Amino acid sequence: MKRNSLLIIFALIFLFGCKSKPEGAVAQVGDEIITIEEFKDELKNYENIYNASYPEELEKLSKEEKKDQNYILRSGVLSNLVNRKIIEIESMKIGDIDTAKYKERRDEVVKELGDEEGFKEFLIKNNIDEAFFDRAVREDVMERQLKEEFKKSVKIEEADLKALYDKDPDRFNRYDVKLILVESEEEAYDIIRSDEDFSRLAIFNSKDIISAANGGFIKDYTLGMHDKLVDDAIKSAKKGDIIGPIKTDAGYYIIDLIEKYEQFDQNKDIVESEYIDEAFNGKLKQIREEAEIRVFIDLEKDLEDK
Repeated sequence: MKRNSLLIIFALIFLFGCKSKPEGAVAQVGDEIITIEEFKDELKNYENIYNASYPEELEKLSKEEKKDQNYILRSGVLSNLVNRKIIEIESMKIGDIDTAKYKERRDEVVKELGDEEGFKEFLIKNNIDEAFFDRAVREDVMERQLKEEFKKSVKIEEADLKALYDKDPDRFNRYDVKLILVESEEEAYDIIRSDEDFSRLAIFNSKDIISAANGGFIKDYTLGMHDKLVDDAIKSAKKGDIIGPIKTDAGYYIIDLIEKYEQFDQNKDIVESEYIDEAFNGKLKQIREEAEIRVFIDLEKDLEDK
């Protein structure tokens, strides 16, 4: 979101709720407050993530650009904290957080990062603390619980799902593929001419490390996962075709198109999931718009005082 837009939003909220400030609060959602300590801790971690992710870009910013960037970051952090408080309030209406689901989700994310070793490396690389990570997981679990409860009230009509699919089939269509990415066109043609098993060739030659570890196989490939040229080639090919070489900025792709799922009935479960997501996000937006939110911190003035 642009700086001016954020300024307008928070200026309006500030005007709405600038009276009787609770001690030590930067904002209030209903009866629940967001403390200055929460804000500073969250801001510190996000600043560390930005500094670790974009060191060269941040170094090139002028003084005024840095001021704008800091404003956007602070506004975003405050917005995130308000959203988290709303989710927490709504989640508590249906009960406490399920500790078993929290542990399961946390373990799942840690595993995705490479188990404990990869998790620790992730924290160090981004200079963030474990409590920050745990809060994010907790919010994710609360939102999932809210969504599960919300799903019980959603009436799903086949016609609505079909209309959503027909609006943009490429959003839902899936493909099973094996792919190999190499540096040169010569390498690509050598692979195409080879009699060796495609999976073996992928393991020993592909630069796409993630898929190479699985013999080049990607289940449920969706358009947008790779270069648009790759997407276009997959869409126009027939099941069983070996496609390529496809020249992209990343290198040359060779693709084995195993299966295409381009019919509504084949993707109905995905469409239904997206339909529920859209309805749920709409409900959250409505809750945010109706919530009594009061902001007591003047982000613009704080920046001028720094």
